[in-house]
Amino acid sequence: MKTFYGTALIVAALAGLLMAVVPARAGVSVNTKQPVEKLAALQVISTNETASEATYICTAPNSSLATSSGKIGSKQIFTVVDLSGNSLKDGDDVKIRYTPGMGKGKAGDPTKSSYWMEGSDGVKRSHDGDVFKLKQVDSKFVLVTPSGKFVGAATSEGALAVSTNQNSALLLDFVDPKTKASLVAPSDKPASDKTAAPAAATKPAAE
Repeated sequence: MKTFYGTALIVAALAGLLMAVVPARAGVSVNTKQPVEKLAALQVISTNETASEATYICTAPNSSLATSSGKIGSKQIFTVVDLSGNSLKDGDDVKIRYTPGMGKGKAGDPTKSSYWMEGSDGVKRSHDGDVFKLKQVDSKFVLVTPSGKFVGAATSEGALAVSTNQNSALLLDFVDPKTKASLVAPSDKPASDKTAAPAAATKPAAE
């Protein structure tokens, strides 16, 4: 009789333990997404229909960022690190890295890489980068800084301006450096958003 009751107590204890463990495991959320990196040129979309050459964001001396018109060279090629692990789409968190010499079949020098970072004078490049958020407008994007501001046109201080007004934001397309085709898949394009207008592109920057 004692053996029967002893066995019953053990079984009951094990059942209680299982009931406690299983719900705890069911409530755990595991994020398996891995960052996805894409080489891209950031094309500034302008409403100026008379423009004969495309304008791109580029690097400049002293960790600066500027814009330039014409061909896509190494200074116009960035690595977009999509931390959400998806194709580029609205709401994704991204970091933007520049590696000298990278692109069009070249590996570049990763020891000299720099990332976009928001500062008091706008967005420049730094060893440690910030996370920006993509906000999609039609089939293009504007970039939102960690402080909630919008990335705008290049300034004379060698930075990309930031503004609380989305109408001052640069409207961008992420394009393949070789083919110049958009990296945004058609299925990722939402309905038209008329709340933002592209800022005028600046004059080509001296490289």
